Amino acid sequence: ESADVFKIWQMELDRRLVELPGRMLPQELIFFSPSAGGFPSGEQADWSIHFRNNPMFSTVRLNRWYLIVPNRANREASDFLGCLIQAARGMRFEIDQPEMVAIPDDNPATYVRTLDNVVNRDPQMIMCVV
Repeated sequence: ESADVFKIWQMELDRRLVELPGRMLPQELIFFSPSAGGFPSGEQADWSIHFRNNPMFSTVRLNRWYLIVPNRANREASDFLGCLIQAARGMRFEIDQPEMVAIPDDNPATYVRTLDNVVNRDPQMIMCVV
């Protein structure tokens, strides 16, 4: 399949492979907070499990934020919000319930009007469900 793509451009792959010298780098240590030691990234560089069980390096309590959601996606947004707050707990990240702002449709103009209104309330964060 890739040879066909090269033929379109009147090119071809050489049959002899090129060997290059290389080396394996040691695993990096990932630091989540000053109080916790580093965690090895693992051979697959997947340290996501450590995210759920260790405090973040630095946090600010999220207590003044807004969730803008079309009425049609209200249930899904609430489910996602529950997962988000639960995951944050494991990282010692305090997230209060947002002020949910329901919008009647997903028209871009509706989002712009709603965002203009919410921005004036000095939020820490605005999450929009599209």
